[in-house]
Amino acid sequence: MKHIFKHTVIKDSSYMLLFGALSYTLGLVQFQLPGMEGALTDLREVPLLISLFYLSNPLYIIGLSLITALGTPASGSFLSTFLMHSIALFISWYIYNNLIKRKIKNLYIIIFWIFYVFVFYFLLLIPILIITNYIFGLNVNKDFSLFYWEIVTNTRIEQISVSVITTLYLMQFNFKNELKKHKNSLQLVIKEKTKELTDNRDKLLLQNNNYKTLNKKYKKQNTLLERQHNIDAEKIVLSELIKKSLDEKISLNEFLQYVLNSLIKIPWLSIETQGAIFLKNNDGNLEMVAKHKIGDNRLEHCSLVMAGECICGQAITEKKSYIGDFRSKFEIKADSIPYIHMKKPIMFGNEVLGLLNLYLKKEKGIKENEIAFFDTVCNSLASIIYQRQLKISLEDQKKEQDILNQKLFAQSLEVDQKSIDIAQINSLLNTQKERLQVTVDELGLAKEEIEQQHKSITDSINYAKNIQEALLIRTELFSSYFSGEHFILFKPKEIVSGDFYYVNKVKNNLIFAVADCTGHGVPGGFISMLGITYIHDIIRRQETDSPGEALNLLRKRIKETFKTFGSENNNGLDIAFCSVNTDTNILQYAGAYNPLWIIRNGEFIEVKASRNPIGFYLKEKPFANNEMQLKNKDKIYIFSDGYKDQFGGQHNRTYTNKKFKELIINISHLPMKEQNEILETNLIEWKGENEQIDDITILGLEYVFA
Repeated sequence: MKHIFKHTVIKDSSYMLLFGALSYTLGLVQFQLPGMEGALTDLREVPLLISLFYLSNPLYIIGLSLITALGTPASGSFLSTFLMHSIALFISWYIYNNLIKRKIKNLYIIIFWIFYVFVFYFLLLIPILIITNYIFGLNVNKDFSLFYWEIVTNTRIEQISVSVITTLYLMQFNFKNELKKHKNSLQLVIKEKTKELTDNRDKLLLQNNNYKTLNKKYKKQNTLLERQHNIDAEKIVLSELIKKSLDEKISLNEFLQYVLNSLIKIPWLSIETQGAIFLKNNDGNLEMVAKHKIGDNRLEHCSLVMAGECICGQAITEKKSYIGDFRSKFEIKADSIPYIHMKKPIMFGNEVLGLLNLYLKKEKGIKENEIAFFDTVCNSLASIIYQRQLKISLEDQKKEQDILNQKLFAQSLEVDQKSIDIAQINSLLNTQKERLQVTVDELGLAKEEIEQQHKSITDSINYAKNIQEALLIRTELFSSYFSGEHFILFKPKEIVSGDFYYVNKVKNNLIFAVADCTGHGVPGGFISMLGITYIHDIIRRQETDSPGEALNLLRKRIKETFKTFGSENNNGLDIAFCSVNTDTNILQYAGAYNPLWIIRNGEFIEVKASRNPIGFYLKEKPFANNEMQLKNKDKIYIFSDGYKDQFGGQHNRTYTNKKFKELIINISHLPMKEQNEILETNLIEWKGENEQIDDITILGLEYVFA
């Protein structure tokens, strides 16, 4: 009972208060629908529907509905609002939990949810609202069907917004739950395999006392293998190396060369394409047995390293790793060789078998998880090297035993007994090898399962991308607003973008903007949906003709939306917002960190933005409104910071604002379509093999007098 109170009652109560407060707050943020005088709506249903994913007991829906009903406008009925949400949410909770219990695929649940939100309004919320209004004597003179379609029409934007927002949240919620389930499944498999290996080790310990030393060393080998199974993120790489080590057709040196080549090709490691692997010889010195891009000068001095000499020799003598810049300690100087090294001894138990030497990228450094990965690789290599060397040692012992059998024929019975013992050990080793192969096959199946899960999640996010693209303006509609050429370079970092662009025309004002929301991917997409909705509402309601005042109103709405998270949260966006009067050709501009660039007959003009974001800021001030008389064929550019912040080039640095400005000036005389192609080609060449670090949006247009 204590456990239930601790984990269920408190959690459900907390969710009830949290989502109830969010719904109450969003109920106060009402906005007028475009073209509908006096028709107000809100987004209070967003937290109510999201709460269904968390509540384990539907009785807490009553508390949620009470808190929400406290925000009922004076023109409405508290009891009507309470009953409407209570009944609709009870039915929704029952439907959602039955979907989860039936173990339906996430993609189908998300598709079902998108359409269910509309059913939630059409068949539950709105009919219940009308019925309760009649019960309590409100709107009794209105015809049911006319009243129904009036409410449906007034809430159409609310229905779309609630569907998009709750679907995005459901995708993220289900994605986290699937990862958690998969993690628990993998931990169970690892636990079972570890237990199986432990049982096998105990059986080996019961064998012939004459091979006690061999059994102790083999026990250490099993311990290393058990540690390998605790690695999750690197299991695929390790399974390939283990599988390769089982190929008896390749020698130990050939296998180590394969390992080195495989490590260097891994893209997420902070290493250069240079390195070497050493093995300790019978004299206790290091011999280079595998290498990649090692110059002749360095190869001449480093093919054989004496113990205690240089950093490599010290690493095996002191039995510890070295990571750092050892330039001053090298006798050989070569500018083409990086001096940030990682030298890790390959140790089996307390015995040094060799050394892994890799060159690191100075700009990136090396992370703790990468060091842990290389520790695991070295442990695995130690186990494989020891097993190979042990096999060679056993073969040599067998040859010596055969010679001894010929000389001591009189003691044949004793020799026969020892031969039987050796055969038993070899049989056990073969059995262990077969079981290890089974483990490798099972890891391969796990890899296929992960790839299937990744495909399912990617399909869901791709569907969200289609929803987001539906809210962005179509190119054909953009072209109808003005006669000049234009381009939009829109390249999200991930499938769903945190950047968005907005173009509209209200009477004789051409309005266009580019915004960069906090984050990218699904979180950034969530905020971008709010940004598009709020900007569209402000423009269509014509609350102001000033871009500066429009940004002040947008900041107020963003702060009201996120105020329950405290003033220190960083949810918000940067934006460049322009409005052009097509009769007077006067441009008004206001910006939050994002500037406006104009190129007029080769002359570069920059209008700087206010140093305030759309969101919480300690030194908040009104956004400045700037006016400028445009001339015919002025080139106008607004953009996010993704292009200039992209890493690349010969030294892997950011593109910088200076280079971006020079590029725009140099191509401004070309047609807009050709400018777009040059910007995209230049980005690909600059980025090279680097990943795109942020969403990228650039809007360019040539303003031509009507």
